[in-house]
Amino acid sequence: MSKWEDTLQQFNESYATSEARSTWAPPPGKYDALLTDVDRTITEQDGVAQPRWSIKAQIIGGEHDSKEFSMGTYTPKNFGMLKSLIATLTGEVINDLSAADEALKAVPGMAVALTAKKNPKGYTNFYVNAIIDAGGAAPQEAAPEADA
Repeated sequence: MSKWEDTLQQFNESYATSEARSTWAPPPGKYDALLTDVDRTITEQDGVAQPRWSIKAQIIGGEHDSKEFSMGTYTPKNFGMLKSLIATLTGEVINDLSAADEALKAVPGMAVALTAKKNPKGYTNFYVNAIIDAGGAAPQEAAPEADA
């Protein structure tokens, strides 16, 4: 067996049990969605550890009902967007990163009204406009958007 084949064999079980990631995103528009998960990990960039949060959601109602998608990944590169999202979800600007992380732990189960927009690179960005109840009751006012 070649070194290549041996290396592939070593990682075969890990590959076989890996979950294929969906790249589906709703088309541009306004949606109600249930925030379903916040994955918190530490990654390394240029040898420096950094926090990363990935938020998943599921469409509520309409043509794409129950479809799951990734709302995005937040790292130090886009802290402004993360801070705006947390402000919308909590109703306050949180300036301490540990407190912001605690707030994100409470996100699964929240229902939101959001807007999906394509950016110039063709990726879909999501903007939470308001917190809603799962039945679509009157939303809370959204916090202003911040630049990343």
